[in-house]
Amino acid sequence: MLIPRSTLFGNPEKVAPQISPDGKRLAYVAPDEGVLNLWVRTIGERDDRALTRDRGRGITQYLWARNSEQLLYVQDSGGDENWHVFAQGLDGGDPTDLTPIDGIAAYPIHSERNRPDEIVIAMNDRDERLHDLYLVNTRTGARERIAQNDMGVIGWIVDHDMQPRLALVPTPADGRILLRRDDEGWNPIMQWESDDALTTMPLGFAADNRTLHMMSSVGSDLADLRALDLE
Repeated sequence: MLIPRSTLFGNPEKVAPQISPDGKRLAYVAPDEGVLNLWVRTIGERDDRALTRDRGRGITQYLWARNSEQLLYVQDSGGDENWHVFAQGLDGGDPTDLTPIDGIAAYPIHSERNRPDEIVIAMNDRDERLHDLYLVNTRTGARERIAQNDMGVIGWIVDHDMQPRLALVPTPADGRILLRRDDEGWNPIMQWESDDALTTMPLGFAADNRTLHMMSSVGSDLADLRALDLE
């Protein structure tokens, strides 16, 4: 007996549920007229409604803005992989393109509870090979470059003040170097070889903004959760 193709490759009924930061609403991805879109409902109610009206390839990647009044999603055009970041209000109006530049690829990096209308976005508008970091207002679309990628960065770590503090760059032998930003620029503080490249990476700052949490297999045959005091 053949398994129907729709069972393997068809749209899910509902997928990717996320509760809003204020705990009042549930967002998820589900078909609308056969195309995956963003839906929202009030917790404890059955008032589900589609927020977006995409009729092309659909929307699958999203997150809540910290203000609990917008959904942020990434989408390209016709599969060109030029990903833009859009803000969709809960009123169901037209979405706002937060990265309205032709031919670029952008993706969200970081947000903070105490800065609910802002998000850090990586975007390759200056050099298609490299992503700079921008602080973007999700309501107005205003953006400011906060880090320029002149080092070949493949990963950024932003602190709780929305400041880029650490950057990850590759070595010629496919290892990794961790750079720290200080008054003199970006300087290396740690390096590991290719054997540990897939199992060693910075994860984010603790609440004190000086302790870095890392996954690391350096010196071990297992990946551990470790803490690094940057001071």
